[in-house]
Amino acid sequence: MFFVVLGHASGGLIDAGVVPHPDWFRPMFLSIYVVHMPLFFFLSGLFVLGRVERDSTKFVRGMGVSIVWPYFLWGAIQLILGALAAKYTNTPSTGLAHDLLSMPIAPPAQFWFLYALLALHLLSWVVLPRVGAIGLLIVAFVLASLFEQGLIPNLLGQACKMAPYYALGVLLGSTRPFMTWLSSARVVLVSSLLFLGALAVALVVARVTHGLGPRLYGLESASIAREAWGFRSFFAAILATVAICAVFATNEKRLPGWLKFIGQHSLSIYVLHIMCIAGARIVLRSLFGLEDPTLLLPSIVVIGLVVPLIAYIVADRLKIARYVALS
Repeated sequence: MFFVVLGHASGGLIDAGVVPHPDWFRPMFLSIYVVHMPLFFFLSGLFVLGRVERDSTKFVRGMGVSIVWPYFLWGAIQLILGALAAKYTNTPSTGLAHDLLSMPIAPPAQFWFLYALLALHLLSWVVLPRVGAIGLLIVAFVLASLFEQGLIPNLLGQACKMAPYYALGVLLGSTRPFMTWLSSARVVLVSSLLFLGALAVALVVARVTHGLGPRLYGLESASIAREAWGFRSFFAAILATVAICAVFATNEKRLPGWLKFIGQHSLSIYVLHIMCIAGARIVLRSLFGLEDPTLLLPSIVVIGLVVPLIAYIVADRLKIARYVALS
């Protein structure tokens, strides 16, 4: 969740034209995007098989509360606020009524994750009882390949790109030896995984950076994200993902409470953080005249993490957190 906020905060500064040229923001942004969404989808798949096997009907019904309602509620609120502040934002509204009515087929901003996750959960619900986790992984790679060849519409593009990571999470989550190893891996092995994962990501970033050359420093964040995703990044993303999972699994008892709290309430951060970081960027630049990106970035990241958590705490004390999709 931290990397999601950091990625969007740095991407917002890139698109706002605040960062110098050339800059270190774009390589950092590229590095984050190689890993963070594959990690999110891998984690989303880890416990899916057990949930489908226990009660597939409950699994489907749960999507309404945990995915559909947050998507439409906060997606609509973000679109409305974006339209009201259109002259200050990086992505002006193309028409509020059009954007709201298009939500069933055009996810706004970060809400593509919930849209793609819903599609992959539904795919699991259909495929897992028939061909199992290995079959789902095969289907996921086929879908990703078909999309890369332009044979699947863009509406499902993000779901297809992330399907292999999700399906691998489903497969490994259903394998008891993997889960046991994950929580009992030795320090040397975890350290080696971290080193290899970091090296693999660095190699992908170096290859993309070298291939683009000076053009990299003229790209906006959406274009850089597209460069980060795809088959060429798959093994680096998976290696980094498993390494990160191993670090947290083997240090679970030593994790600070605030870190666990962020993890437990990542939904609140996810649905609110774009509004918070965009608002913070606008206020800090317009009212306080702050233009130094090295000062803007940490300020915006802290606001993007803390304000949504405060919103959750307030909603929880008012006993409305579930109704406003913050829990």
